[in-house]
Amino acid sequence: MARTGARLMQLIDAVLIAVVVEKVDPASVFGAGGVKGWCERNEISTATFYRHKQRIEREGRWEPKSRRPRSSPRRTPEGVEDAIVQWRGKLRGDNGAENIHYQLHAVALRDGWSAKGWHVPPRSTINKVLRRHGLLESNPKKRPKSSYTRFQYAQPRDCYQIDATEVVLAGGPKATVFEVNHPRFDAASF
Repeated sequence: MARTGARLMQLIDAVLIAVVVEKVDPASVFGAGGVKGWCERNEISTATFYRHKQRIEREGRWEPKSRRPRSSPRRTPEGVEDAIVQWRGKLRGDNGAENIHYQLHAVALRDGWSAKGWHVPPRSTINKVLRRHGLLESNPKKRPKSSYTRFQYAQPRDCYQIDATEVVLAGGPKATVFEVNHPRFDAASF
């Protein structure tokens, strides 16, 4: 039975905790072939085994580590974020990203942002900063931009619509009228 990657890692960790932390006799755990034979039987590379062993010796047990990067070099600097938040409060009326962007250009020239390694962020980044600080109002009544995209059938000559209407004739019997429509012409009625 083939084991999945997660089950293999759990197996390695359980064996290593028994051997390294709880000091169980390695010969009783790994059997006659030792570590190499155990790894071959369980289809685990010895490099992975020893990497796990070093980490358990260092930390006492294997815990998944965060995948978050240690630094975010492209994140907007705190000084720029502070300036964005201040301009949001200073401007009267329309204090959206467009006007804040315009005002930040003047501040950048006056205060020498380029010497600090800063630049004026684009409007999309200004909106992200404002959202992060809770200064943007969500307006669900606005029509989403995706609704402006026009639907177009891939092959319009193959696009037909069939409607059926039941009508009562003058003598009392019922009849069904079928209409076959095409977007560019009326195909048939019967």
